[in-house]
Amino acid sequence: MPHQALTVIGCPIFLIYHKILVIHQHFVTDHLLTAYAVYVFQTRNTTIKMKQHSLENLTIERSKLLPEIDFNSNGYMRIEGRIIPDDVGLFFSPLLDWCKKLSSKMAVLDIKVEYLNTNALVHLNRMLKILENNINLKEITVNWYYEEEDEEYLEKGMYIAEKLKRVKFNFLSFIECD
Repeated sequence: MPHQALTVIGCPIFLIYHKILVIHQHFVTDHLLTAYAVYVFQTRNTTIKMKQHSLENLTIERSKLLPEIDFNSNGYMRIEGRIIPDDVGLFFSPLLDWCKKLSSKMAVLDIKVEYLNTNALVHLNRMLKILENNINLKEITVNWYYEEEDEEYLEKGMYIAEKLKRVKFNFLSFIECD
């Protein structure tokens, strides 16, 4: 299949089967095309970079507005940081797709978020419902970390937990040391 080249955010981009591969060294090999992809989405104020290795693990680098995402095909997942992207739907879209495809027997999701707005909370809830409805998963655990004094964030976690039947929630308080 011929490649169609574009340049966005100063990097050459190759459109292949509706995926965007950003090639930082300005060359493409067959091995690179099948084994590694970096997804880049540019919104008004935020660049979202997502790496997906062999369509199994998904990582997103942490920034001022985005959390670090580390989703492993073995079922261990971690979200840590702030969730305030310009386009919440665009940010969560690959996470939702990944959760639908997870084929491990169990899932453990550590959520340690400093801030998430209402729209992000709705999408996080949607992601957890997708995990709950994933028939491959026999056991699902969410470790919801919250600062000891942050009752509002604890209540957000409890609100989500009430809506999910198969997901076990652990609420873990911590003290932030600056």
